[in-house]
Parts: sequence; structure tokens; C-alpha cells
Amino acid sequence: ASVTTHQPTSEELLVQWITQQLQYLKTKARTGKDPEVWADHVVDNAEEPGNGAILEALRRGYTLQHLLAFDPEIGQNPILAGWFQTFYETLLANLSTDVDSPGAGGDAANAPGNEEASRKG
Repeated sequence: ASVTTHQPTSEELLVQWITQQLQYLKTKARTGKDPEVWADHVVDNAEEPGNGAILEALRRGYTLQHLLAFDPEIGQNPILAGWFQTFYETLLANLSTDVDSPGAGGDAANAPGNEEASRKG
């Protein structure tokens, strides 16, 4: 008898990675880490699956409310909710300044002469 294993779809994998990454980021929020620094970290390390999933979700138009639906505790905890609000807004700002054209490296915020964009506060 052959056993067929369920191969997750790309959508299911995206959801798994987002859920895992939100769990990880909650630990950062609980320990008082700077949400802007962690938003920068996600963008700067987009090749990591969890970070990539968060960025892909934003590119697909996910709102903060969509992301919070993956982890209801965040919306119920004012400290976590505030942290993730700042995190989300910083991510969106970073993505809007990100240059995703071939050869540009997609890292406009760190381009020479653009130190202000990469150093908030």
C-alpha cells in the first residue's frame, strides 16, 4: 500500500512561516526590543523563510489586521498590539523605499548617500 503524504501548498507554507515568525517576534516584543530595529532586520534578512513570508504577505496586501488574525493574543495584549503596530508601519515604510529592480539589490535604504533612510532614531 502506498502512503501519500500531504505536500503543503505555497499558501499553507506561507501561513506556517508567518505564524512561526509572529511567535518569534512576540518574544522580542515581550522583552522590550525596538520594533523598528526588528522591522529593519526582517527587510535586511529577507532570504530567511520567516522574514520572507512576512514580506510576501505585505506584498500581497496583508494588513496588520490580517497578520494579527494569525495570532489573536497580539491583538488582545495592548503592549504586543502597540509593538506590532510600530513594527508593521516601519515595515511598510521600508518596503516603499525598497528598490526591487534587477541589479539594484533592492536595498535603497542602505545606498551610499541615503544614511537618513537607514538610520531612524
